[in-house]
Amino acid sequence: MTNLIKKGFTVSVVVTTILWAVGLAAFMPFGASAAAMEGDLIKMDGLSSVYYYAGGERYVFPNEKTYFSWYSDFSGVKTISQAELEAIPLGDNVVIRPGTKLVKITTDPKVYAVGPSGVLHHVDSEARATTLYGANWAQRVVDVPDAFFTNYEIGTAISSDVHPEGSLVKYADSADMYYINAAGEKQKFASMDAFNANRFKLSDVVTISDTLTYSAGDDISGADSDLYDTSQGHLEGGGSGVAGTLAMALASDTPAATSVPVSANNAHFTYVNLTAGADPVTVTGVKATRFGLGADSNFSSVKLFVDGIQVGNSQSLNSNHQAVFSGISISVPANSTKKLVLAGSMAAGGTAGHLLGLSIASAADITTTASVSGSFPIQGNQMTVSSVNIGTATLYNGSLHPTTDTSVDTDGADFRFTQVKLTAGGEDLKISQVTAVRNGTAGDSDVKNIELYNDTAGSSLGTVESLTNGKAVFSGLNVTVAKGESVELSILADMNGGAGRTIAFDMHDGVAYTIMVEGLSYGFGITPTRNNFCNANGTCQTQTINQGYLTISKSPSTPATGNIPQGGSLVTLAAFDYKAVGESINVSQTQLTITPAAGGSAVDYSNVGLYDADGGLVAGTQDGSTTTANTAQTLTLLMLIQYP
Repeated sequence: MTNLIKKGFTVSVVVTTILWAVGLAAFMPFGASAAAMEGDLIKMDGLSSVYYYAGGERYVFPNEKTYFSWYSDFSGVKTISQAELEAIPLGDNVVIRPGTKLVKITTDPKVYAVGPSGVLHHVDSEARATTLYGANWAQRVVDVPDAFFTNYEIGTAISSDVHPEGSLVKYADSADMYYINAAGEKQKFASMDAFNANRFKLSDVVTISDTLTYSAGDDISGADSDLYDTSQGHLEGGGSGVAGTLAMALASDTPAATSVPVSANNAHFTYVNLTAGADPVTVTGVKATRFGLGADSNFSSVKLFVDGIQVGNSQSLNSNHQAVFSGISISVPANSTKKLVLAGSMAAGGTAGHLLGLSIASAADITTTASVSGSFPIQGNQMTVSSVNIGTATLYNGSLHPTTDTSVDTDGADFRFTQVKLTAGGEDLKISQVTAVRNGTAGDSDVKNIELYNDTAGSSLGTVESLTNGKAVFSGLNVTVAKGESVELSILADMNGGAGRTIAFDMHDGVAYTIMVEGLSYGFGITPTRNNFCNANGTCQTQTINQGYLTISKSPSTPATGNIPQGGSLVTLAAFDYKAVGESINVSQTQLTITPAAGGSAVDYSNVGLYDADGGLVAGTQDGSTTTANTAQTLTLLMLIQYP
């Protein structure tokens, strides 16, 4: 009987573990086999269980709630060989991440806050919980099974309105976010990059009352392994490998094999995880390779996306079946992962039934100063070209679109450079992103406050203060266009110099239109097609930026009409405001005319000059010489000054 009971208990535990692991990750595709490094999430090919690797051991996530207190998804999981996994000894169970959840066990009503290393702090009352965690504090509570409660340690109770170590807080009137440290200080995150580098989630930040005050500690300016170490103290060397490394792997959520219609735009083919080691990494070049039983001609262009924003310009496939992206910048913070999306826009004349995939063929296809590792080629699933007809997005010149060079002043404001009229065909459409691309001889700094305006609705869709690499990206849009209807969108901007140069704003990067449109019936991206919008090559009308100019006006500080003392020195007779617009202006001389009062003459005035606001002489001096009464005399004052 005893033997039977033991066998039954063992089976029960195994089944429970498998059910949880299957529900968590069994049906998710993981990357190709690669070596495990410090701080990695790892699994074995054919086994759904995920572990955290630190200090030469693999740490177990006891349940789904624990895993998701540390991670948002499975995109960072790396697949290793069975032999390697079996060679790594088991470590402890992972505990709920500090500052993310309140916990309790099913057999005890007490609610605890979780501190570092699984130390629990009993919240002594419901009122206290409300003060510290808000009216919805109960929604943060998760149950820890009794069997796993021994992974935790009971610490001091929370008996005052002070958050325990590990809490993430902010105040309602500020965007600043803070980490509460062991000394009870609030440490501000210097930037969102610092927040993200430690793998924190905005959903875990508690908005607190101004009455809860903490002394200020040092700012958190980057990754800190004490904050992001899932093993709580066993990570060696900062995690995620050696400084100056970039690990690459197929993302677990890379798109499944499916059919992609001809003319579909920005179809996602492959997701690649870029994971930096202890130092941040910048990727400046990528080569994406087409593979599969299909022709290059099925692609009209290939694109890269990071965080939903296109990186670099669209590229065509070359004779080596590669799309080459150079001069780009993909920043991966230390100990962090960025997902690189390889996407393709399908040609209208594609061949139905062809199989296509996009890959990173080798480490040499990534340009970076870091050492690149991974199991290459990194290939996504192959997609089948389909002849299904989807919607259309036809581009026309808008009713206010400029078609001639009317020129623009160096200080021109709200100048309309481009207006497109987009007409939906076949299905309702949604415009989700528009990128304005600067063209001409002007530089990025010659223009500012670039705005996307919905002329049809009479509303602004956003303003970008300055260009980045010649582009202004307007993302997160939700402009819907019913089938058969149209919308007119304009690019407006303020000038900030550039005299004598030319400038235009296109919605085309030289290969493809930079308007992201989705069909709402079939769900595919729609490739915009031109009717008469701008030129056939995508370039729009350039405008000449007028030369700068200088304005001189009487200053409000000019003395009122009146008498001046005879024999007075440095008497102010008039004040003028000089304003240079559009560019710096050099002034070499100024003419002043003396108009004497009744009965006076110009000879009565000596040492006439121009002085700046601080009393410094900038032009002159000269004496009046005309002795004839009531006769004006013009003096030419030499100067060499630049405005501004």
